[in-house]
Amino acid sequence: MSVDLELLKKITHGAIKIAETAEGYCFYRMTECQGKACLNTSQDYTFKPYSTAGMRFEFVTDAASFRIKGLFRRGASRKYAYLDVKVNGIIVRHEGTEDYFENPDFEMTVKLDGQKNRVSVYLPTMAQFILQELNFDGASFIEPVQKDFTMVCWGDSITHGYDAQYPSLSYANQLADKLNAEMYNKAIGGEIFNPAYFDEFEPLKPDVITIAYGTNDWNKRSEEDLKRNAPAFLEKITSLYPDAVFYLIVPVWRADTDRITAAGTFDNARSIIFDVCRQFSMLNVIDGMELLPHEPGFFKDQYLHPNDLGFMHMTNKLLEYIKKP
Repeated sequence: MSVDLELLKKITHGAIKIAETAEGYCFYRMTECQGKACLNTSQDYTFKPYSTAGMRFEFVTDAASFRIKGLFRRGASRKYAYLDVKVNGIIVRHEGTEDYFENPDFEMTVKLDGQKNRVSVYLPTMAQFILQELNFDGASFIEPVQKDFTMVCWGDSITHGYDAQYPSLSYANQLADKLNAEMYNKAIGGEIFNPAYFDEFEPLKPDVITIAYGTNDWNKRSEEDLKRNAPAFLEKITSLYPDAVFYLIVPVWRADTDRITAAGTFDNARSIIFDVCRQFSMLNVIDGMELLPHEPGFFKDQYLHPNDLGFMHMTNKLLEYIKKP
């Protein structure tokens, strides 16, 4: 049994649009307006909105096996691309490539036991994945999985998923799993509080919204920029989604905070964000310094982006604050 576009839309989570192209099915997490809103015009920013971060196929089936075939395309400033497969909540496969420029073709067959199983296939965080085939062997049914509520995650590279080797272990994906949420990952690596991101015509009606910016505002922008952009961003998002529950994560620990940038010290930037948050009573504010160990071993690059272990630690701490609505 081959999946058609109608069924694909039912079993895909985290995509606001699926389009059939000459290469295959393409998945989108950003509207065209949001994709154009990236502040940086370098080449990797051109591709980042097209990564399949936060997207997955999730279904219940009695198939004996299923086969996925597709292509990797550039989607971030990293070259690796992996897919994870969970069966009944347990990771059973992790396949892909360390360099999708050299190895753009992907194919994987996953054997099942022919009984009723819940399957999750996590698409790459650091690449765009174009699906060419999704075939099931011996399936009498393929049923979509229902979620309890809708969550949208806005943020920079850490929310995007840098540098989780296993896409299922990015903190956004882990939150979605733990809370059984329909999660849309709107994060872009390198971004700041950017008021231009909002598309009032986007059909999403999120119940929960997480926001995690600030580390790039400190690293790349001035104090005046931060004081202007952060409240403008928060004013727009809270006005656009007045019924949502908001969680704002003030920047997490990083190992290079001995520097002084145009935004001052790292502590100064964090203090500005805390001060801005006081203007918005609907925000549940989470201090990111409490979410990760202050130890380079929990970071893939030793100073900024969590590794898989760091993301697991971060998720467990976030679940002390973030609850189902």
